[in-house]
Amino acid sequence: MNKKGFELAASFLVVIILSLVLFGAGMYIFTKIIKTSYDFKNDLDERTIEQLDQVMDDGSLVVVPRNRLNVERKKAGLFPYGFWNEGDVAATFDVSVTDKNALSAVISGAPITYNAVKVNERVHGLISIQVPKTASKGQYAFDIEIKKGGNTYGSIQRVYVLVV
Repeated sequence: MNKKGFELAASFLVVIILSLVLFGAGMYIFTKIIKTSYDFKNDLDERTIEQLDQVMDDGSLVVVPRNRLNVERKKAGLFPYGFWNEGDVAATFDVSVTDKNALSAVISGAPITYNAVKVNERVHGLISIQVPKTASKGQYAFDIEIKKGGNTYGSIQRVYVLVV
């Protein structure tokens, strides 16, 4: 067998293997970055938690400080919320979101149940409302309701998504 031909074939195999390894490493890094950015976007940051706590300091049982967002089609609006257990014993709280306009939006973060919330414990959460690509421009209303033992706790908070 020709020595030059063998070296060329071996070099070609090395290049193919290195290309596959680099491609795999690139895909791994890409998915890790996307996952990290998604997790970061959907988690509450320290500043938002402090703002929720400041609003609850006035004695409000349920707070949703941001009640109106402009959202593009196929994008999501994030609504932070907070509440605290004013009762004498630990309790279970249920958070739900009602679409008042039949927008068929994808709602993440609700319904959710918080079990055994201690007396005076503050709970913070985040609700994501994703607008479908078929949505018409306009304003859409959603009600965020928190229930304690099956009864409405505090007041129902209405939030608005303005599709632009």
